[in-house]
Amino acid sequence: MFHAPIQSNPLLNWIWKSCYILKTKVFAWLVIMDRLNTKDMIIRRHWNIEDGPECVLCPTQHLETRDHLFFQCNFSARIWTYLQIDWSLGTDMVQVAIKAREAFQKPFFAEVVFTAWWNIWMVRNAKCFKHERPSFAKWKMGFTHDLTLLSYRIKSRFKDELLRWIDFLPP
Repeated sequence: MFHAPIQSNPLLNWIWKSCYILKTKVFAWLVIMDRLNTKDMIIRRHWNIEDGPECVLCPTQHLETRDHLFFQCNFSARIWTYLQIDWSLGTDMVQVAIKAREAFQKPFFAEVVFTAWWNIWMVRNAKCFKHERPSFAKWKMGFTHDLTLLSYRIKSRFKDELLRWIDFLPP
């Protein structure tokens, strides 16, 4: 009996080939596989949400899903505009990510995206658990800090380009 070959998700290859520590790789895997405990996931598990199922980062009252939180939310949309990464080129996450990576034209695309996701999640959690006001400035500070630290782990041939890219981000 023959089986059809399994198509692997290229985004998963980006995770394991990235220079991130395991914690961030697992986080990126959870985002890509839609297994992160966003509010819609908590509802699917029949857990109680005290502050409601809406996104805490934007005033639109949308259900907090992976796609909304990391791609469609007003807060996230501002981040992707700032980073000049376009996620609107389709509906299939893999194809959208491949097109976004091609347009970005830097070898550290995955590291930038995973760092952006991680810091969106940190701002979201600060709002949910510490009742801190979400701010782009706080996201940017965490993002820049984490990417600068990552420059010590990234392949040496990309380090200078990554640091220059960070320096040229708009204020």
